[in-house]
Amino acid sequence: MIQNRFDFSKLTKVVINEAKLWSNGGVKETDSKAVPMLTKYWSNVGQSKFTASNFNSTTWQNSWPWSAAYVSWVITQVDGSFPKSTAHREYAKKGFKNRNDGAGGWSLYSLSREKKKIKAQVGDVLFKPRGKGKKKGTADEERKYGATHSDVVWKVTGGVAYLSGGNLGQTNKTNIKISLNSDGSYPEKAGGYHVILKKM
Repeated sequence: MIQNRFDFSKLTKVVINEAKLWSNGGVKETDSKAVPMLTKYWSNVGQSKFTASNFNSTTWQNSWPWSAAYVSWVITQVDGSFPKSTAHREYAKKGFKNRNDGAGGWSLYSLSREKKKIKAQVGDVLFKPRGKGKKKGTADEERKYGATHSDVVWKVTGGVAYLSGGNLGQTNKTNIKISLNSDGSYPEKAGGYHVILKKM
């Protein structure tokens, strides 16, 4: 079974603490209470120029999704080697390259094409498509087609993997669930997620 050997147990507390700051989804991204959280997420991925007025603007938020910055911040609190980025596809690309090069570290796997099963573990990053554009079309359509979203596993218990993500319903969520196989592995069709990034 494919499984990481890095201890991500501290990540659970990190996610729980962030959920409290977001009042378990009660604070929205344009609220003034969200400014400290969004500031640290963006700063962690090298974007320290954004201001409270940016965060308070719905138009600005629609142009600057913060979900990848959130995942990057959460994981780097536990593992500084995570290839943090403002875009999910960038750390997915790094994981794909690491695996192809046999470099170890963060590596990308398919939930449906691997010969071995993949064990669900805290620290896993799961990806799903979120674009509705065309593979062949205008630059905007192709960009939307390749758009992704990822969430991070923060708890595995009772045959269920719990994921946390940012920029979901304009807030932070920790209640995303995936029912696992009886051996603790991910099913091939896991809530719309297609690939997974694990620390190897």
